[in-house]
Amino acid sequence: NDLVTAVLFLAWSSGEVVRFYYYLLSIVLGPGNIPAKLTWLRYNLFIPLYPLGMLAELGVMRKALPYLEHSGLHAFTFALPGTADATLT
Repeated sequence: NDLVTAVLFLAWSSGEVVRFYYYLLSIVLGPGNIPAKLTWLRYNLFIPLYPLGMLAELGVMRKALPYLEHSGLHAFTFALPGTADATLT
């Protein structure tokens, strides 16, 4: 229910729609018969979508921090051999 989540889904799904449509046409039409614009999109759409998706993922993680801190899920302890136990927070 947040803009950053919508941007994340939009960035992820846009890349996937183009990729799978490209794969579908390569099966149906053959590898050499795919429209040039779709090929261009397939290999260049990641340039704006990758940083946008990365920033949206960071935003979603930042939005989740208060919930994780409140529920105690942001830290965990694991046992190491000997006396070198560690806690990550």
